[in-house]
Amino acid sequence: MRFIKDLTIDTIKLLNRIYKQSSHYQVKQRAHCILLSYEGKTISELMEIFQVTQGTIYNWMNDWEEYRLLGLYNRPLEFRLSHAK
Repeated sequence: MRFIKDLTIDTIKLLNRIYKQSSHYQVKQRAHCILLSYEGKTISELMEIFQVTQGTIYNWMNDWEEYRLLGLYNRPLEFRLSHAK
């Protein structure tokens, strides 16, 4: 099973603030997902909560692990294509 680990108290506070106050729905959703994963929610539970696919959850987690806070935001298409693995 995969979970988000090692969030500092400051990062948790910031993610909570983003989740509650961001004007961007997708950013709020991703911040909430990272927090719930850190709290121990499984991939299946997150899929149900957010009504998205397993691949989407993994993308959100990968983006968080690689880019941290910047990973919560959509990147331009040309960035995504140039960094495709």
